[in-house]
Amino acid sequence: MWLMLSIAKFRLAFACFLAASAALGQGVQPSENIHFSVDRPGISDYPTIVPKGNIQLESGIEYLQSDNHRSILLPTITLRSAVSRKLEFRLTNRILRIDSVVNNQEDKFYYNVALDLKYALFQEKGILPATTLLAGYTFTPPASIRLHGPIWGSYALLLMENNLHDKVLFNYNGGVIWNGYEGNLATMYSFCFEVELSTRAAVFIEQASFFNIREQDNYWLVLGYTHLASRHSQIDFSCAVDINGGPTDYFVAVGYSKRIPLRKGN
Repeated sequence: MWLMLSIAKFRLAFACFLAASAALGQGVQPSENIHFSVDRPGISDYPTIVPKGNIQLESGIEYLQSDNHRSILLPTITLRSAVSRKLEFRLTNRILRIDSVVNNQEDKFYYNVALDLKYALFQEKGILPATTLLAGYTFTPPASIRLHGPIWGSYALLLMENNLHDKVLFNYNGGVIWNGYEGNLATMYSFCFEVELSTRAAVFIEQASFFNIREQDNYWLVLGYTHLASRHSQIDFSCAVDINGGPTDYFVAVGYSKRIPLRKGN
């Protein structure tokens, strides 16, 4: 029953997204087709490499609620830059605040830095997807370890994408994540459909699952919207619910991304 209600609510929300996005996208000329790819606000990452000669900053604030705790990312900031046409360097900074709903514990703050690389393996050709390898490691300071905060170690994911239509992208990920706190190896997969409503507006619907991470597996259903604010800046909104956790497990997020050309003409 809960699953049927959740799907019905998400269908209604998705229809509202389409209507609102279409209104925002009106009046945009074809020559303004400057939508650029970011690795947010959904769970899936895209196989796209930032064009060489640019730095891309992606930031966001996220609120997550579960049965026994709530957390806020304050915020997360990712710096992306291309080393070559196929290789990208990413540095992510996270500050996380967690407080317990059950025990009314005081707020705890955790901090970590993730360093990873994206390497383009294949370009899209026919039914074969564009494929990129994402591999990295999360460095967690001793203070967060003493507080038993969320600790991630190494991870390796394959990021794949097919263009189903000139306005529809099908993006899907899969891989492994080593959870340093629990001491186990987790797996994940995700798939995402993105529809470009105009040269500025796009919506997506995504399903992402994580296995062997905590007491129970997570099955996230995500809705999101991105809007190109200017030539090199983009805003995004997203919301999600954990189908396996029930209506009390959800998150909402808002973000802003900026591409900075390092030389004229980019």
